[in-house]
This record gives sequence, C-alpha cells and structure tokens, in this order.
Amino acid sequence: MIAALFAILESAVADNGHPSGHAIIQRFVDVCGGREAYANIRNRVIVAKVDLPDHGMEGELVEFFCPPDYRRVIVVDDYDPIVIGLTGGNPWRWISPGERSAMDDALATDTKRHGQLNPFLDWTRESGETNVTGDSTIDEDACYRVEILPVEGSPLLAFFSKKTGLLRRIDDRAANMFRYYDDYQMEGGVLIPRNVRIDAGMMGLDLDFVSIDQNIDLKDFGVGDLFQTFSQERIDAILGVTPNGSLRGSEK
Repeated sequence: MIAALFAILESAVADNGHPSGHAIIQRFVDVCGGREAYANIRNRVIVAKVDLPDHGMEGELVEFFCPPDYRRVIVVDDYDPIVIGLTGGNPWRWISPGERSAMDDALATDTKRHGQLNPFLDWTRESGETNVTGDSTIDEDACYRVEILPVEGSPLLAFFSKKTGLLRRIDDRAANMFRYYDDYQMEGGVLIPRNVRIDAGMMGLDLDFVSIDQNIDLKDFGVGDLFQTFSQERIDAILGVTPNGSLRGSEK
C-alpha cells in the first residue's frame, strides 16, 4: 500500500517535469561518491576557522566523525567551548562548566543528521515523504526545492542543484539551523563541501576549512596547536579521545 502510494506520488511529480524528491536525494548521495565509498571511511576529522561577521568574533571548530559517534567543538574568542556529540547514535551536549546532558529536542535530530558523513546517507523511502515544491536559484545555480517530511524529526527544506545534483542549502526551522554549501571537492573518494555557512538564529558562522583528514589514527591527530586556549590534554578530554585513539563511547 505504502509503496503504491509512493509510486502514485512520484508519477504525479514526474508529470510536472520534476524528478521525485527521493530520486533527487539519491542522486545527491551517488554524485558525492555513493554508499560504497562512504562505507570505506572509518572516520573523518575537520578543522576550520570560524568567522562570526555579525558579531566581530572569530573562533575555531573541530569535528570528529566516527560513525555512529560524532563530536563537534566550537571555541569562540575567550568564551567557553560548546560541544555537541553522538555516542552510539544518542545525541548530547556539553557547555562548560556544566555536565554533559542528553538531547531530545529539534537540535538532537539536527545533530543526528549532520553527524553523518553525508546528511542523507541513511535516507530511504521508509525514512519519510518528499515533495518537490518548485525551483529556486542559489548563487545563480538553478535548484530543485524539496520539502522533506521525515518519519522522525521535523520537516526540512532542501535545495539541490539541477546541474550537479549537489546539496546547496538545507533549512531546519524547528532547530533554527540553516546551512549553505558550496565548493565541493573530492576527499578520499567522496565529495565534501569546503565552503560552508551556518545561520543559527542570531548567529551566522562562516567556516574556513584548514584541513580534512579521513581514515586516520585519532590519537596521532593533535589539535592543541589549533585551540590555543586549551592544552592538548584538555581538548582531548572535551572531545572524548581515549588513550587508544577511539572516541569515548565507541569502544567495543
């Protein structure tokens, strides 16, 4: 019954001259390298300089992807770090000097999606419904505008380039997170955007990527030189890097 309904919906969309939303999402994953290429990536570490132009502040960001675990730490000027993560797929946040706390709000769903190596890597027909609601233009790039209604989580609005198939923007109004992507480059068999802007409410962040490393021994990756505010040991403790190089909570 559900499969038949999807077939009817997709046919109706095709009659309007657009591919289905599911097909657009699948094309994006395939263009970026495909699920087989992502399966070969054990981990990813991104280091980026952070610019907050609306507030005249600068900072640094480090992201550790080690599916199903993830850590994102942001340090801005002299403020305490903000850390968001996944342990065993369960989202949590840590804001100094408090304790780590579980998340079950819209930001939790946002973290689950963007804690993946690709935000739509886990998307299937069973994940929810999609509707192609029209066309948009982002930086002179004609895009499909796709409304995404996940079974779990809040609605999303995503914009995919008609020409390249790449994701250019994704809006999560419930989490108040709006992400813009450009300048995709091949890294280890998959495409990764190196020009990223995140609008989060009153705060806009421009990310200037310093490095992207994949399939590395995490214990050999030092971030002390990047985070001048903290010692190497302190940063490792915040990120949850264990002595054997695993992300805390990922040990079998």
